[in-house]
This record gives sequence, C-alpha cells and structure tokens, in this order.
Amino acid sequence: MGVIPERLPKEEIGGLKELFKMIDIDNSETITFEKLKESLKSVSSNLMKSEIKISLMDAIGRLS
Repeated sequence: MGVIPERLPKEEIGGLKELFKMIDIDNSETITFEKLKESLKSVSSNLMKSEIKISLMDAIGRLS
C-alpha cells in the first residue's frame, strides 16, 4: 500500500491496510478491478460493475 494520506486517523489506516491485504490475494501489492470484483463476490455482494466503479472512484476521491 504505497500511498496513505497522513490526515486519516490511525484506526482507519490500519483498517485500510487489512482490507488491502484481504483483496490482494496474490500478494502483488496491487488491486485490480478484477481482484476487487472477486473479493466482493466472495462476500456475496451482488453489485453491478458500474456500482463497483462508482464506489471505488468515490473512495479514491475521499483519499486525495
């Protein structure tokens, strides 16, 4: 996890690191859309592709 905004509380950073590790199943230190989609399937999420992309872009926007 290369870039973590310094203004996030430590608890959130720890949670994001754990979530990242859960999604990065091949330990490549990257999360592709396919990895994200597969991890959401594993928790029985039935989100449509467009909903996933919107949620991901929203999360990225909040981090910048």
